Amino acid sequence: MVHKDWGLGLVMRHEDDVITVLFEQEGYKTLSRAAVVEHQLLKPA
Repeated sequence: MVHKDWGLGLVMRHEDDVITVLFEQEGYKTLSRAAVVEHQLLKPA
């Protein structure tokens, strides 16, 4: 997955309400699934 600010990332875990992504430069980020969908925060690599 790709985030516009954090770059390339690998989804490490997804649950009902959160997604944990490991980004190359930023490390682990836990994101609200609702926010990811609503704001299109992640796009396929």
